[in-house]
Amino acid sequence: MIRLRTLGQVQVEGVSDESAGRLLAQPKRLALLCYLATEALAGTVTRDQVVGVFWPEFDQRHARGSLRNALHHIRGLVGPEIVESVGDRIGLRRGALWCDAHALLSADGTSEELADLYRGEFLGAVYVQGAPDFERWVDRTRSSLRSRAAELEWALADRAQGAGEWITAAGHARRAVSLSIDVEAASQRLIRLLDAAGDRAAAVAEYKRLRDDLNREYGVAPSPETEALVERIRSRTDPTPRPASDETHPAEPRRTASLAVLPFKNLGEVDRTYFAQGLTEDLLTALASLRGVRIVSRASVEAFTTEPESTIDLRQRLGVDLVLSGSVRLRDKRVRI
Repeated sequence: MIRLRTLGQVQVEGVSDESAGRLLAQPKRLALLCYLATEALAGTVTRDQVVGVFWPEFDQRHARGSLRNALHHIRGLVGPEIVESVGDRIGLRRGALWCDAHALLSADGTSEELADLYRGEFLGAVYVQGAPDFERWVDRTRSSLRSRAAELEWALADRAQGAGEWITAAGHARRAVSLSIDVEAASQRLIRLLDAAGDRAAAVAEYKRLRDDLNREYGVAPSPETEALVERIRSRTDPTPRPASDETHPAEPRRTASLAVLPFKNLGEVDRTYFAQGLTEDLLTALASLRGVRIVSRASVEAFTTEPESTIDLRQRLGVDLVLSGSVRLRDKRVRI
């Protein structure tokens, strides 16, 4: 069975290294395989739906021709029987391919193995030029996967808390906070868990982290509800005793940092834009493999970099922790990055 990993660094397992390398070097065909693996694994989608996502600039005849050509190459790289056609619908054959994103979204139940599937942002370094609907689909899928991963972590935290395993519970809860869209509500839940574990200092420290993050990223203070919760914890004269089984503090939070990579500039006398673009793509691919780092999609970055502005302004507009910018200068046989 072919195994396709789309969370974190994209990987194709179960085929030759040469085939995997060729597929990873072809962004649109790789994106098409990931799309089908997420949307049509053991199911189907219409050809019109697919060509609208990947070839919106073509007329129907040319778009369908491009789709046939892409599917032909995918079959050649990962197996002739992997793609199934049923009339005007296409899909992937059941049992021929496993995809982490599909497994995470479709599986029932709760387990640490399922939660561990989330190794990073969905298709963090995959970019398809001229396909805005694909970028929107990626953003929606990323949101769904993050929400699903957060739900799993909360479920594991509740299970560990019920068993009196407070350190394990806090670890899962911190992971859930890093994945949650509503960060303040998630932090409130973590604060209550830490307080119930008898670690009032950790609960107050979590509040301070939330307060500093909200102020730095949005210029706002925690809600009155959060303030009242922490005030009750601080003012209580009979602190909740720490469970006897816990002898150490819960592990430090594994926070997800956000990073935007700006297109590298070519400063050489000769036009080597392709070299700068290639370096940018390689950096995005490498950074996407790091756990605890969320890479902003290339389309989102380009939407905010059409006009020169400071990296501080860009960081605020993109809502990220870090902005990476760079330049490339080739002269004679030397390159300066």
